[in-house]
Amino acid sequence: MNGVYQADEGYTGLGTATVEVASTGGGSDEDFIGVIERTGANPKFPSGITQIGAFAFYANGTLVNPEIPEGVTFIGNNAFQLCTNLVLGKLPNSIEEIGSTAFTGCSNLELPYLPKNLKKIGANAFNGCQKLALTSLPDRLEELGGQAFMACEGLKTISIPASCVTYGYAPFQNCLDLNTVTFQGMSPV
Repeated sequence: MNGVYQADEGYTGLGTATVEVASTGGGSDEDFIGVIERTGANPKFPSGITQIGAFAFYANGTLVNPEIPEGVTFIGNNAFQLCTNLVLGKLPNSIEEIGSTAFTGCSNLELPYLPKNLKKIGANAFNGCQKLALTSLPDRLEELGGQAFMACEGLKTISIPASCVTYGYAPFQNCLDLNTVTFQGMSPV
């Protein structure tokens, strides 16, 4: 897969794994970038990565703060699901889509903001991210998946941009401390 960081086929999240990463070129030996260890607290991605594939770091309990480079536009389904020690700190502004359940169960995730170019947040993308304390969603967001922020106890107030016109079912379900949701455009109700 060119330009995609993907877990080994059949990977279950247990043990260690390495992943071969190729550039966006034609797949020849000259385009080969290298191999990344899937374990460790702060792995660094080689340049040329445009996507983090499905299940890439699924249930990796050692992962804390991977350095995701600018140029990554997509984080796949379940990519960081159940990475309970993941803090992350920031995502690059180049990200346009976060897949379903991408960060589900990342109870220590502390993103202060989401990427400014983000257009789509998949269903359950941040479900159970208890420390997530966002106050607004990016101005370019168009689609907010169902239960995207379910049980995010750190959310107190959130502003949704006018550009967001597609809403899934109950995107803020069980956010018990969420007192204010402001719609900059039309309310989905």
